[in-house]
Amino acid sequence: MSLVGNTMYIGSNLGAIYIYSFDEQLGCLAYIETIENGHEKTVRSVRQTLGCIVTASKDSMCKIWEPSGTPSVIHTLSSTKEKDEICTMDYRNDKLVMGTGEGTLSLFRLKQTNT
Repeated sequence: MSLVGNTMYIGSNLGAIYIYSFDEQLGCLAYIETIENGHEKTVRSVRQTLGCIVTASKDSMCKIWEPSGTPSVIHTLSSTKEKDEICTMDYRNDKLVMGTGEGTLSLFRLKQTNT
């Protein structure tokens, strides 16, 4: 789960990502949309930043999404070993770290490109 500002992203055990927004007038979360088939297995981690959304899953994939409109995948990273589930992930200051069930720790430095 990731909450930044009024927007919340929640990963599901079915691989979907749910997006909610905090409605200040009603004082509750309002459903925005669901990203179906975000991953093939349980989404373990979601991080939201100003330029991207990063998700990690038990399907051994970490996906970087463009957050505008309906989010779309910009890039996909996979764990170094096949079928090694990603158990945890964090993203800060252009650095992405992934930890797997087999004890592998991967560090990536992400670079923003202008297209």
